[in-house]
Amino acid sequence: MATQKHKRPFDWDFDPSVLSGIAGCSALTEYLGEHPSFHDSDLVGLYLRDGQAIVEIEMDGAWQRGTFNPDKKCRVKIAMVQVVGFHLFCAVPSTVHSLGFRTIIEGTEFPPRLFDVRAGDIELGLEDVYGTGGTILARSARIDFVPTKDSK
Repeated sequence: MATQKHKRPFDWDFDPSVLSGIAGCSALTEYLGEHPSFHDSDLVGLYLRDGQAIVEIEMDGAWQRGTFNPDKKCRVKIAMVQVVGFHLFCAVPSTVHSLGFRTIIEGTEFPPRLFDVRAGDIELGLEDVYGTGGTILARSARIDFVPTKDSK
């Protein structure tokens, strides 16, 4: 069996098949016109509470086939449900540089501080432009969003 090494979030390839398996992502994809990248969005909240991790992002527009569309504004809430491990290095959250999801495959190696990780778990990787970042691992994930006229 091949072993998958853990990589930093910004090393990940964009994998739409993982996003399409996350509850609520298809509605966000339909609204935006393609899978969300979250690049240059404002990271407005990151909370760990009651076994969940909540990441809140404000999008002032969306990239669609290489062109920025400022009319696709929304507030996105990513809920990582039943968190089983995380590693975060924090500065003051600001602007998203990269954010990605991946499904854990059997044999994935993680640092020892991460625990109870199983094949099929969802990993969210996050890095902002000033150095906040890390990974959150959970049994499942959900994406909710609300279109907004003014993002601030």
